[in-house]
Amino acid sequence: MDQISGLPKAILHDILARLPDRDSARTSVLSKAWRETWSTFPILSICSDQHFKSQDETVDNYHSKIDKVIDYVGRRLLRLRDLGLAIKEFKLIMDYVDHKYMAHHVDLWMKMAIESGGEVLHLQLRGYVGRHSPDRFYDLPLSVIESKSLTKLVLMDRIRVDQAFLTHSIKLYSVRIIKLCNIFFAHEGIIDHLISHCPLIEDLTVIDCAVYNPPIRGIPQMHEFSLVESLFLHGLHKLKKVYVQGMREVYIDAPNLESLHCCLQYPNTSFKLNLRWLCLWNLKNIAIGDKWFLELFSKFPFLESLELDNCSMSQRINISSAQLKVLKLSYCSNLEELNIDARNLLSFAYEGNSQPGISFQQCSNQLVVNSFSDVDFQDLCSLRKFVQNIKPQKIWASVSLFICLSILTEPEQGAFQVSSIPPTIKRLELQFSPDYEAFYFPFMNYLLSSCCPNSISFSFRSYVHDKAFIQFLYETLMGRKEGKCHCSSSNTKCWWHALKIVKVFASFTRLGCSMFLSIRAASSFSPAPCLFSDPRRRNTLLPPPLHSGRRDWLRRRKQLKLRFRSVVPISGSDFAPSDVWVVVILYKDGEKMDQISGLPEAIRHDILARLPDRDSARTSVLSKAWRETWSTFPILSICSDEHFKSEDVTVDNYHSKIDKVIDYVGRRLLRLRDLGLPIKEFKLIMDYVDHKCMAHHVDLWMKMAIESGGEVLHLQLRLPGRYGGRHSPDRFYDLPLSVIESKSLTKLVLMDQIRVNQAFLTHSVKLYSVRIIKLCNIFFAHEGIIDHLISHCPLIEDLTVIDCAVCNPPIRGIPQMHEFSLVESLFLHGLHKLKKVYVQGMREVYIDAPNLESLHCCLQYPNTSFKLNLDSCTNLRWLCLWNLKNIVIGDKWFLELFSKFPFLESLELDNCSMSQRINISSTQLKVLKLSYCSNLEELNIDARNLLSFAYEGNNQPGISFQQCSNQLEVNSFSDVDFQDLCSLRKFVQNIKPQKIWASVSLFICLSILTEPEQGAFQVSSIPPTIKRLELQFSPDYEAFYFPFMNYLLSSCCPNSISFSFRSYVHGKAFIQFLYETLMGRKEGKCHCSSSNTKCWWHALKIVKVICTFKIDENADFKTMLDALPTCCADENIGFILEL
Repeated sequence: MDQISGLPKAILHDILARLPDRDSARTSVLSKAWRETWSTFPILSICSDQHFKSQDETVDNYHSKIDKVIDYVGRRLLRLRDLGLAIKEFKLIMDYVDHKYMAHHVDLWMKMAIESGGEVLHLQLRGYVGRHSPDRFYDLPLSVIESKSLTKLVLMDRIRVDQAFLTHSIKLYSVRIIKLCNIFFAHEGIIDHLISHCPLIEDLTVIDCAVYNPPIRGIPQMHEFSLVESLFLHGLHKLKKVYVQGMREVYIDAPNLESLHCCLQYPNTSFKLNLRWLCLWNLKNIAIGDKWFLELFSKFPFLESLELDNCSMSQRINISSAQLKVLKLSYCSNLEELNIDARNLLSFAYEGNSQPGISFQQCSNQLVVNSFSDVDFQDLCSLRKFVQNIKPQKIWASVSLFICLSILTEPEQGAFQVSSIPPTIKRLELQFSPDYEAFYFPFMNYLLSSCCPNSISFSFRSYVHDKAFIQFLYETLMGRKEGKCHCSSSNTKCWWHALKIVKVFASFTRLGCSMFLSIRAASSFSPAPCLFSDPRRRNTLLPPPLHSGRRDWLRRRKQLKLRFRSVVPISGSDFAPSDVWVVVILYKDGEKMDQISGLPEAIRHDILARLPDRDSARTSVLSKAWRETWSTFPILSICSDEHFKSEDVTVDNYHSKIDKVIDYVGRRLLRLRDLGLPIKEFKLIMDYVDHKCMAHHVDLWMKMAIESGGEVLHLQLRLPGRYGGRHSPDRFYDLPLSVIESKSLTKLVLMDQIRVNQAFLTHSVKLYSVRIIKLCNIFFAHEGIIDHLISHCPLIEDLTVIDCAVCNPPIRGIPQMHEFSLVESLFLHGLHKLKKVYVQGMREVYIDAPNLESLHCCLQYPNTSFKLNLDSCTNLRWLCLWNLKNIVIGDKWFLELFSKFPFLESLELDNCSMSQRINISSTQLKVLKLSYCSNLEELNIDARNLLSFAYEGNNQPGISFQQCSNQLEVNSFSDVDFQDLCSLRKFVQNIKPQKIWASVSLFICLSILTEPEQGAFQVSSIPPTIKRLELQFSPDYEAFYFPFMNYLLSSCCPNSISFSFRSYVHGKAFIQFLYETLMGRKEGKCHCSSSNTKCWWHALKIVKVICTFKIDENADFKTMLDALPTCCADENIGFILEL
């Protein structure tokens, strides 16, 4: 049985999309199913290299090769068009394009791809023609900028954009990514006009685009070209990332821009940005000093990454920023002293020949410092001073030195004199080796006299000469080589002479095998031989293990490990860039090797963040390293359930339980504050909060989290039972104003008994970085606070507001009792980044967000009036409406909906009132779900790209699909009794056309079973064949087993039956009964007793049992059944039926 071939076609297409083009095409020969999958694969990628090689082509066979490509592409496109399938991605990379012969074919292919609703267009045309013959370039057709469905546009190389593009209407409403590389424009203004009319663009790349000028005088066929010199972009509110190369002037009006990479020859750039990533190259026209950096960080307060390459600087530089995380300086001239005050800095890299003094005033304990140097022997002498000039000394442990290139000359004898042990650093990496053996020892001696690295690694681009140097280094460290070093003229011994053990590990991963070599040696013992072997040979010699006595003795000594991470090429001609590197790691006495504990702390923190809270806390007992990792873990998640259970709390022990939580949280927060670490995420979920006892602690915790630069704040305070009710707002927790003053917060979640006071209505909101807000069951002193709060979050992308209330004055005569009413309206303006909204419990919603993509609205009371204004949200793609009973939804409603939201892809209507007959027509709709829509009797759907349709409810209308995708999945959910089961067959038969039956899945959710009448079983024909029948419940009594099964299988003939019960206490008996019945081991009173038509399941030849849990493949049915859990089951079991 082929499990993969049975997967839904959408998943199979996703598998093909992840394979290289050649491999995905080869799947078509695996089976008929895979051939069909390949023929309907909506991604068409054509590269001329797949059909012919450039060096093999001549003028004679050029046209025959091109004809094969044209024929292949045409057949693929026509096949997809005839099936009514969209071409999601069309990629064409051609080395040979003669516009007279082939350009009209390219025009036709792009037209077909665009008209089918294509989302990605990648066009790269490399041809015979040169830079000075634009008439032979490919002319881009205007149809490209008329596509409303394109999301990504890539144009590269010999493509010409004519003057007509400057005045033509651009309809690239959905484009998010544009890449233009070496494109030729008839007018310089075309590029600004094109990009500025893409309102949703997020990622822009423009590299060396040119404008072709009139022909050179006297040479009509020769044109002059000049690079596009300027780029002016306005009103791009979604633009986040820009890469620009080859321009002189750049102006970008994009308030949400986060990343900018400019490679400018003569920079004169003005900005108006909220930048997070900035890279500037060749900035030589100004001298960068302290003032420049002050203006930079004041203009871009959220700047996290800064890279300056080949820039001119002052001799002394001070850099101060609380947000900066990554800093890289490369070949910055004149710099002699650098002072950095950046408490959140995670990575600093310096590259260049000058070696300034570097001082860190404040820094994260996760800081990694990398230095890259091109040096000769004189520079090697200053390498030690460079490391020693890094302050404070604790930074040395995080320093990595990369030696890139050297000009080696014979050194002077006195240069080796070193009077003290060199600084201990983290890592030394050599990216080259000396060409001559005579320089091996001086080179190594210089390096190891300059620093004492914990690890030494090699990453050579070629191992022609470098294998000899690796062997030399190994033998030197093993004590087999003697050379003239410090020991000859100094009492201080070189540190590497004290090494006792050398281990070599080689991991050969290129050819899929692995080998580990352990070489152990000591100065007083004979060393074991180091064995290198070809990874293609299976037999690999390993050194003999040491006896226990020697191993115990060696365990107390320092260890040295050389690790070969990949294959060292055997032949001199092999070329393996960055494939091989050797690591020398120094261990402390008695310390065992722990690979995970040796990972950078940032990675260990990421591991903890992916674990459940309890498990991440338990890692603190694994080792000292993990205890330190836990103590510096910047995510603090506190849930009262982790400290005590609700049912265990009484009036007497309440305070003692709370005190334990207070003490634990206080210690964790103080520890992080003392270390100067930010609290990235603070999550507090408490079941019992008495504001007189604990609220001031919560205020202090949130203040500490916010002041440290916290990014996520999640606060959920529940007041059950006697500790606080809905009618006692004075016992709610009052949210402090400091929460809305945080500039670093990116996510804010407030849930349950939290009160927002009147002061929030007038206080300044500084939530400049917030992208996600969730407010659930929050109480506001004034209804306008919620609008004021959200509208002052310019970067918000995701908003959830559920059942928030307003506190009204106390009930007359009962001062302690208050009335509450739900917030009835939500008015949001000018939120250009808002993409997703979930609103529940409101009567009126107005949203001005031109980039809104998803909206979910749920009314609390179905019959209340509801107003929804989304006039500016023309880019809406997902819409869900619940409890819309105040209007009757009909054909006109759907026509207005799809005309107002032309990109709507997903529509869900739940508990809404509809006309009896509904017609739905849309070319963009992909997902449609209708649940408990009253009055509906007939539904006609014309949606050629529809991939999923779901219907849920007790009434069962006739459903007809006029056009549909061959990937359509139809799901029906029913709550039925025996009478409804009789109509189930009619419901399936009323789905038109019949070919849809093969994609129908029925989900039986709940039944009220009563004794059926005998005549109800009479069926005169074989029922419809469907894809799947899933039972989400089973009868409680055995007497109903056979009638229930008989009804279901008389209504449909499923290819598979599955069970997803919440509890298998009673379900196992029914599953066993059904299995034995299908296998012919049970006899019952069915259609066969009173009809000549035999029940279809009596003719079953194969009943295959499948399950979602791991079990022996040879296990029988009873073993699988016994393996099912009795409650809270996520594991399922089912049957595949074959007639």
